[in-house]
Order: sequence, then structure tokens, then C-alpha cells
Amino acid sequence: MAGFLKPQDYIRNVTSLRELVIGYYGQLIENHPVDSDYTLTTTPQQVGSVRNQSIAKALSNTGTNNCAISFSPNVTITTGILLQPGGFMYLNWFFDYDFLFKPLWAIAATGGTTLHMIESQLSGV
Repeated sequence: MAGFLKPQDYIRNVTSLRELVIGYYGQLIENHPVDSDYTLTTTPQQVGSVRNQSIAKALSNTGTNNCAISFSPNVTITTGILLQPGGFMYLNWFFDYDFLFKPLWAIAATGGTTLHMIESQLSGV
């Protein structure tokens, strides 16, 4: 049909995640993963970083005992967010905003439980 534009006439095909990010935000946003493992005990310990470069945090209870996660350093196994063995928790900048900049604390129901965390941190270009 003459006179009508087709999408390929004015929209360039995006072929990578980087092109999509640049098109959406108008600039490249580069990040990198940071993996950390923690051996939890029955005493609360801080997990992850509190740097303002984190844009996502994924936590997984890779141990065999329950653990709990909280923003309070006084977390107990009954007051935090319960992560059973194999349990998973995810925070990201879009939905959780300032939560990513707050210290996270973890505790285990019994000693020797492991927690794995992957943080996605901005690295600059």
C-alpha cells in the first residue's frame, strides 16, 4: 500500500540486550556479577555489600537448615524472612529501590548453614 510506513522503515531492529538498554535509557548501563558464599551460625551476620552500585541481589539457602534474612541486625530465626533449604529471595532496583542500599542480616536455625548471594553491581563504562 503506497503511502503507509512499515515498522522496518522507521524502527531499527534491536539485536542485543545492550542495544535495548541504550534505546530505553539513552545510555549504556554496564554491570557485573559478584558471587559470595556465607556460612551462617546462630548469631546474626551481615551479608552482601551496602554499596550504592548494587542493582539486584539474589540469595539462595544452599544449606540443609533453615535460615532467616532481615534488615535488622537483631534478626532471629523466627523474626526474619524464612528461607528453607533451597529457598530463594530476590531484590531488584525497580521494585525494591532503597532496600538494596540497606545492610542485610542472616541467621541460621542451627550452625553450618550456607547462603549463596549473587549481586549485580553497576561497573560504569
